[in-house]
Amino acid sequence: MPVSSSNHAPSRIPETGGEPALWPRRKNQRQRILELLIAARGGEVPSPELARVSLQYNARISELREAGFVIISRVEIHDGVKHGFFRLHQCPSHVETQPPPASATDLSQERSYRE
Repeated sequence: MPVSSSNHAPSRIPETGGEPALWPRRKNQRQRILELLIAARGGEVPSPELARVSLQYNARISELREAGFVIISRVEIHDGVKHGFFRLHQCPSHVETQPPPASATDLSQERSYRE
């Protein structure tokens, strides 16, 4: 791997020789997490929902951010327990974001920790 003169670390998103790395033929964890964020249509996705796709969801969120997606995170504290939420704020201009059918990504009808 050539040494880069910039201060940025090399991207963890693999080159695919023409096939867009963010939209592979076989869905990977990053793609499935992106679909959940898109399906929320600007709403928040709770971290347990992302964890059902990947326990390493923070790494996948980081990869999406490296690819140019702006993902906002926030934390709520209820009874001393932290609950995380993620929201897709902006996509890179080169990526189409057609949401998948609701049944394809709806892992949970409940999107809140509140009772």
